[in-house]
Amino acid sequence: METKSRKVTIRFKPAEYAKIHQKCSRSTSPQLSHYMRQLLLEKPVVVKYRNESLDQVMEELVVLRKELNNIGNNLNQAVRKLHTLSRIPEFRNWLEIHLNLLNALLKKKEEIDQAISKMSGKWLQE
Repeated sequence: METKSRKVTIRFKPAEYAKIHQKCSRSTSPQLSHYMRQLLLEKPVVVKYRNESLDQVMEELVVLRKELNNIGNNLNQAVRKLHTLSRIPEFRNWLEIHLNLLNALLKKKEEIDQAISKMSGKWLQE
């Protein structure tokens, strides 16, 4: 591998440097020197792309996740309270049915949380 032994110094106005630095930060170049070398040698520069159409979807999903957490918490508190009444046969049956519903809800909530986390990870990388 050939080492880089030649040095070029370029002076920029602060606004020019800020513009170049901003463009570099939107690329996959690890350093400003690498970015400028790619440009000057007319090599391709890979630019990070972020799909902004997902912004609104992610905001809505975050709100839905919070609402789902609140519903799950309220249902869980109600079922705990009903456990104290489990000595009465009708409540025991009702409690078992709703415990199954609660478990199904919590399982779905976990699946939604995982999907949102996965999507937000991709969304933040773009």
